[in-house]
Amino acid sequence: MRPAVIGGICGIALAVGGVAMTVATMNRNIMANIDAGPKHPVTDPMKKEAEKMALKPAPEFSLTSTTGSLINLEKAVDGKPTVFYFIKDGCPCSTDAEPMLQRLYQHLNRDEKVSVNFVGVIDLDPKDALDKWVKGFNPPYTVLCSPDAKAMKAFNAPNSVYITLVTPDGKIQKQWPGWSKRVLAEINSLASKLAGIEEKEFDTAYAPVEDTSGCEFNPDTPTL
Repeated sequence: MRPAVIGGICGIALAVGGVAMTVATMNRNIMANIDAGPKHPVTDPMKKEAEKMALKPAPEFSLTSTTGSLINLEKAVDGKPTVFYFIKDGCPCSTDAEPMLQRLYQHLNRDEKVSVNFVGVIDLDPKDALDKWVKGFNPPYTVLCSPDAKAMKAFNAPNSVYITLVTPDGKIQKQWPGWSKRVLAEINSLASKLAGIEEKEFDTAYAPVEDTSGCEFNPDTPTL
């Protein structure tokens, strides 16, 4: 076999091995973060504040997506149950949760039919959000930009990884001040019922057992 061919084969093998090693390292890092326990435990006051959001109209907004579209509440919900979750730039909690939220999206939207909308809201402008978040995670759903975190305050979400389920008619069904196996399973159940689809068990995989919140958006600015 010619040296050039051998070198090419070795190069491909090293490249594939490098990708596999990168993925494995990322998974180990996520598991290490989860296994270490909540960095931001969900407290009783956080739970009580989140419970107050139930049955309230979802806040109106007008935000630019990473594709440059201007989207308001009505367009985001579009007559379907919609999961809003809040992302902070540079927050490892957001990084840990993102793959599981993508899995839940795929689980609820089977057979290439969108039954439940997901919307990420990040504290970056559209260009930075595209470069830092979308290109890195390639989410299959809309990401909206609120660099001043005003949308987070409107949803009463002071930390990243807060999750809010909105009904097809624009009311808040429930808010969770973090994520866990229990939370993902509950979202799966409630969203399935709202969408009128068969509820199928969701594999929560590496999600934390304890409810876990994320980093604060604007620690010096009180939420609404």
